[in-house]
Amino acid sequence: MSALNRIFPWLLLPLFFIACARKKDTPSPDYDAIAAQIKTLEDRKLTAANGDSIKQAWLTLNHNSTVKKDTVLAARVKYYLARLYAMSGQDSALFFVQQALELIEPTTGNAKYKALIYNGIGNIRSIEAKQREAGYYYNKAATIVLSDTAAGLSTEAKSAILLSAAQNNLSSFQYNLAEKMNRSVLPLIDSLPEGHINRQRVLVQMIQTLNTLQRPAEDIAPFLHQLEELHTKNPDKYNISFLYDSKIQYYETAKKPDSIYITSC
Repeated sequence: MSALNRIFPWLLLPLFFIACARKKDTPSPDYDAIAAQIKTLEDRKLTAANGDSIKQAWLTLNHNSTVKKDTVLAARVKYYLARLYAMSGQDSALFFVQQALELIEPTTGNAKYKALIYNGIGNIRSIEAKQREAGYYYNKAATIVLSDTAAGLSTEAKSAILLSAAQNNLSSFQYNLAEKMNRSVLPLIDSLPEGHINRQRVLVQMIQTLNTLQRPAEDIAPFLHQLEELHTKNPDKYNISFLYDSKIQYYETAKKPDSIYITSC
């Protein structure tokens, strides 16, 4: 037997032991419990009464050793922390959502959380008046929703992501893309709770977009009628100024600018 043949099996032994060690890697014993805790927190509705306790729960999870060892769990925790800080207007929102993005983006799959995190980055960039960068992330999130790969994403989240992208595209002169994204929300709104803001928002944005595209008044009329019905059914849920502004756009398109004063009296 040659020297090489005698040595070769011994060279393979370290690789064998490394492979065995990798096979023995298992999630932390408390992984399932931590994942369930995160899911429960994700589903909790935020109120004035529970805001502080929910934030503390997320902060505790952010320092949890099991969370730190798992990329997706860590990204989820950081995203929801960013969301909480953004809702209170704190700068920490950007810090956490950027960390979430760095964790989730290289992973395979996880479309639901990628869409949420892209949209979160878009929201912060929009607040910072960085509209081009905001549009990049809004459209990445919307593309995931339109491709229907984000399993588990709620109807509320889908509508919010698409409407944010549509609004940004309208302000960025991407009018046809804005129309496409607004229209994709229309089939979703019946699944939203009665009085939900996105039921109004999609109709207002559709009217704005069609008006900007200089579509005829008859194309705008159905959305204005739906908006009027929405306000009639839920007079305390929506700001009436959006209805009046939509009427102005419709009657300007219809070449009847004086009609707004008649219908608003």
